[in-house]
Amino acid sequence: MKVVYPPLNSRTLLVGCGKMGSALAEGWLKRGLNPENLLVVEPHQKAAVRAKEKGISVVNSFGAVDRNFDPNWIVFAVKPKDIEQASVDYKHFKSTANYLSIAAGISLSTLKLTLGADARIVRGMPNMPAAVGRGITALLASENLDSSAREECTLMLEVVGEVVWLEDERMMDTVTGVSGSGPAYAFLLICLLYTSDAADE
Repeated sequence: MKVVYPPLNSRTLLVGCGKMGSALAEGWLKRGLNPENLLVVEPHQKAAVRAKEKGISVVNSFGAVDRNFDPNWIVFAVKPKDIEQASVDYKHFKSTANYLSIAAGISLSTLKLTLGADARIVRGMPNMPAAVGRGITALLASENLDSSAREECTLMLEVVGEVVWLEDERMMDTVTGVSGSGPAYAFLLICLLYTSDAADE
């Protein structure tokens, strides 16, 4: 049975559409998300063009977001250095929207400093295999995120692989080092071994 992305009328605002952001967007659309309910904010032209080629609406900045677009989820798929500004820009949505951040190393407490103590937040750590739908994503929720939102978030991340929920944020450092970074080192080792074997022939 095909699992449909959380309800087809769910509106998602994706901030950042690089490798991980685009993997998520493609997965959501394949699962049945109506393209009209997905809006991407991406300032880099190449990434924006790739998203538009998939039929996704793209704007280049927060200021260009249609004020009539009322998201259920705001997903921060930006570099850690950009998360503070992003969270400041989008904090006014907190009364109706949930937030998902996949910016590495940014804690829930840091996100709450700018989004507000009452913001409903999920911190996520996906890994490189998510790009081909075979990733592992660890998730951690703020205490005020309800079970329904957890279920939706699980579906949101299952489009790129398996999902594991954590209850202790201290475990996220271990996840980042082992699961988050580990596959890249394994791929590098495989490439080096392949290159070495080819050179010996």
